[in-house]
Amino acid sequence: MMTHTVKVQPRLVTVQEYERMVQSGVFPKAERLEMIEGQIVSLAAASASIASVVKRLDALLANGTTAQLLVSVHDPIRLARSELQPDLVLLRLRDDNYFGGPPSASDVLLVIEVADTSADYDRNVKIPVYGRGGIAEAWLIDLSARAIQVYREPGNDGYSVQKTVAAGDQLSPLALPDISLSVSEILGAAA
Repeated sequence: MMTHTVKVQPRLVTVQEYERMVQSGVFPKAERLEMIEGQIVSLAAASASIASVVKRLDALLANGTTAQLLVSVHDPIRLARSELQPDLVLLRLRDDNYFGGPPSASDVLLVIEVADTSADYDRNVKIPVYGRGGIAEAWLIDLSARAIQVYREPGNDGYSVQKTVAAGDQLSPLALPDISLSVSEILGAAA
């Protein structure tokens, strides 16, 4: 008796295919999705503590910077094989104000993920995708650890520089070196 081994491989989608599926209504509108390295994944709803930190960051970063950049909250960014929806992104100003499509890596100055229970996933899956995509800087705000991990110097393996800052420290985005943010203020009463 002869047995046959069948190798099953998932069929990965391209960014263009994913965008067509979203535009044609293949997925329920209420479902939060993103595409990572060709795979479509469902996102958990943001907790109240995550929403609070995102709102605080939006206010802190948008204050006085709107002539220099755009603060984008929960909007997609397009990379070579991914279309992710980070919690917050600082974007270069663009003449079309992004009506021509989602921002690409060259438009992104800083990407921020805020996590409570998903910190390991964000750290080990999403952050390396941002680095491989060429995004200059990424922050992971880990509410459980009450710390912010800062990632810089993107490359093929993700980011080559990583540092952790905690309550009491100050933090400045590479794109806004004149702005100093209090880590305690960012974290607030969350977690």
